[in-house]
Amino acid sequence: MPNDPHFPASLQQFIREHITSGAQLEALLLIAIASDDAKSGIGWTVTEVTAELRSERNLMATALRSLAESGLLVATEASSGSELRYRYVPATDNLRASVEAISRLYRERRHVVLGIIYAPPAKPPSPAIDSARAFSDAFRLRKPNSDRED
Repeated sequence: MPNDPHFPASLQQFIREHITSGAQLEALLLIAIASDDAKSGIGWTVTEVTAELRSERNLMATALRSLAESGLLVATEASSGSELRYRYVPATDNLRASVEAISRLYRERRHVVLGIIYAPPAKPPSPAIDSARAFSDAFRLRKPNSDRED
């Protein structure tokens, strides 16, 4: 699933870089979609997101903090001692476009998006394995080339 031809590589890369769980994506999309709403001016607290998504508070606190650190949300403190409020303010136009595209794809092909989120990271080929393969290939028996004259 991670190499789905209908799922752009740039969006797969965005997910790998910014999204660590389905719950985190749900929180991002909740805040991003609501950004057109009157609530966007004041933002969302961890408590509000937790209640809306019926999730676990510590999970949402970690998710929102991570999204803010990656430039997708902005965290502000309304008054001293109050809970942080998170607003959808992507740091770049590319981030905004990626979130919009992910939002559409998540509505249409949720299983593919979740598959990419939870797929194990691709392992680069090991130089040791490549060397061993090259060495063993040197001893591979090959049929003689019929057009070659010995």
